[in-house]
Amino acid sequence: MNIPILPDKSFKFLIYIGLGLFIYCWLLYSNKNEEYENKRIEFNVNVMKIDNEIKYLDKELKDIAERIDIISQRNSIKNPLQIKDSILIFERTILGNKKDVKVNDSLSLIVDAYLKKNLEISKKNDLLQIKKYELDSNLEAFKDLLELIKVYAGLGVLLFFTGLITWFTTENYEEKILKRQNIDKPTFSEHCQSCAKGFNSMIKYGSEKDGTKNYHFCQDCYKNGEFVNSELSLAEMKQNIENEMKEKGKTKKQIKRQLRRIDFCERWK
Repeated sequence: MNIPILPDKSFKFLIYIGLGLFIYCWLLYSNKNEEYENKRIEFNVNVMKIDNEIKYLDKELKDIAERIDIISQRNSIKNPLQIKDSILIFERTILGNKKDVKVNDSLSLIVDAYLKKNLEISKKNDLLQIKKYELDSNLEAFKDLLELIKVYAGLGVLLFFTGLITWFTTENYEEKILKRQNIDKPTFSEHCQSCAKGFNSMIKYGSEKDGTKNYHFCQDCYKNGEFVNSELSLAEMKQNIENEMKEKGKTKKQIKRQLRRIDFCERWK
């Protein structure tokens, strides 16, 4: 079983937890917001569809009223249709003249088709009201969740910045402790800070007047607390090193690199 690598310091743990919590809250908000928006768009589309159907139905009702009025006049019968405040009233004829009954029956078929369509739209509208209630409930739930997300996202940000501040504070504190621990320890140079030769068993450290070693200059350049040749110039030092390396059979590339290194030595800055 692989055990995940955990942060080795508490401030790193705070940073990871804070960042993870904030990202989780953002993803949760994005997901829920997208889900609500999709439902809202779907609801609005259905509202537009029903509005259009009602609009066409109103137009159809006017057409039906005109058709029934024309047919009634043409057949010299009383108009059986009355419309009051968009409410349709149709008087059915059961007894009487056969012609009147037949005409009334044909008109009733037109009215029944309209009423059937009107009933379907009413059912759709009722279902839409249920959807509206569900949408409003989802909105309220989303608002409550949003408040909770804000709290946890704020907590994530707080943990994240607390971890960062602790990190910088701890690093600075540890750095100060390390400096205090090493304040009495001598520092070392890899190369002589006069001739740029690397220290080894042949190139040994120089010495101070009290006999302690100087870890920055070699014994050929520095002895008893002073330079062996204090009047030596940078150009003369380079010439001496070049002559010495040529005698040892060093390549031009090696000599050039060594001479360039001398320019960065402490003695010549």
